[in-house]
Amino acid sequence: MNLFSANGIFFILFIALLLFGPEKLPQLGRMAGRFMAEFKRAQESVEATIKAEMYRAEDGGDGVPAATTAAPAFTPTASDEDEEEDEE
Repeated sequence: MNLFSANGIFFILFIALLLFGPEKLPQLGRMAGRFMAEFKRAQESVEATIKAEMYRAEDGGDGVPAATTAAPAFTPTASDEDEEEDEE
């Protein structure tokens, strides 16, 4: 039985109901939600730190970003201008 299938989830909920009772399940759900939110925040923090360190390593550590190629600037064409007039 796959625990992530619908039957598996119902089985887990049934076991939790038997173990903790209906009074404790909402409290356990809130705790699980808080844990997952805190875990996601920590994961995003670690990812941001890693990206910052990689960026710093690419710079050479001097705080000045390395030369990168910029995306070309958008210049409207005649067809773009026609579409804008049609929208008005």
